[in-house]
Amino acid sequence: MLQSFRAKTLVFYGLPVVLWMTVIFLLSDQTKDESKGLSDLFLAIFRFLDLDPVRMQELGVPHLIRKAAHVTEYFILYLLVYRLVYRHYPEKTSLLWTLMICIVYAASDEYHQTFVPGRGGQVSDVGVDSIGMILALLGCWKMYGRTGKEVKNA
Repeated sequence: MLQSFRAKTLVFYGLPVVLWMTVIFLLSDQTKDESKGLSDLFLAIFRFLDLDPVRMQELGVPHLIRKAAHVTEYFILYLLVYRLVYRHYPEKTSLLWTLMICIVYAASDEYHQTFVPGRGGQVSDVGVDSIGMILALLGCWKMYGRTGKEVKNA
């Protein structure tokens, strides 16, 4: 019975983490040409919105959108990892362990990109990813902090 409960917990809390990490990995595994398709999509959206694509490029809007995507990816990753870790550790410990796990994953993802044709790992992208993590950490701390929770056993 206990083993079945733990398996369900692992599937419900662990599987989303693995799936989201896989999504991030697959997005990072795109070659420069495959990634260019996203830029073309942005340009098409600008045209559809009757915005000058050249002007949007000059203003760096596609670049900002890409960085916002990094922040969003790692905001979501932090939340998913936190809901797994929070089940087993005190809140402050959970916040820090989750941050460390996500930073290590972001760094490993950037390292992975050094092996993808036309891509390169950027330390600055780990910093951008960390913005999403910190925002999620603050949200978790505000929402779940102050509960006085010591440890929640699964």
